[in-house]
Amino acid sequence: MPQPYGSLYAQTLLPNGDINPHHTFIRTGVCDVGTYTVDLALDDDGVYVDAESGSVESGVYTAQERIAALLERDHRQKMPFKLIEDVLRTGRIRISGEDVDYRAEVQETLDPLRSATLNLMGEKWKAGKTVDVIYLSGGGAELVKEVVMSAYKQTQLVKAPQIANARGYLNYAYFQAQG
Repeated sequence: MPQPYGSLYAQTLLPNGDINPHHTFIRTGVCDVGTYTVDLALDDDGVYVDAESGSVESGVYTAQERIAALLERDHRQKMPFKLIEDVLRTGRIRISGEDVDYRAEVQETLDPLRSATLNLMGEKWKAGKTVDVIYLSGGGAELVKEVVMSAYKQTQLVKAPQIANARGYLNYAYFQAQG
């Protein structure tokens, strides 16, 4: 099973493995924005649609690398990964006791990730008219949320998107145990 299917199971199955009666969509897409890849999966009434699923190497790491290079250039030292993550999340860093604003630069570093996500979705789902719902998940979901939701109105950010795949596969394990 493709990794993004975990996010699908997080929505279509309840934590005890029962089928979620509130999920009434037929064609369900998942966009999983991860560290190294952006993955799409399309489910058509329980059947995986390979031709409308896919992956591209352009995950959150692209923004992390650019921020790391920017900080090293500006401050002449490599920064710990935690600080890079903080800058990615908040757009700010504290250097020598002073707050430094990097919000504009962070937005620029996210452009390639956002473009890659929208390009893959456009390639696989075109304008998305045949997809009933798109679940947005993964550790980078919040970073692309605005552009994806703007382009695909049926998009829903899943609860706790960073762990949606794991939660969904747990739901699926309970579902299989019932059978």
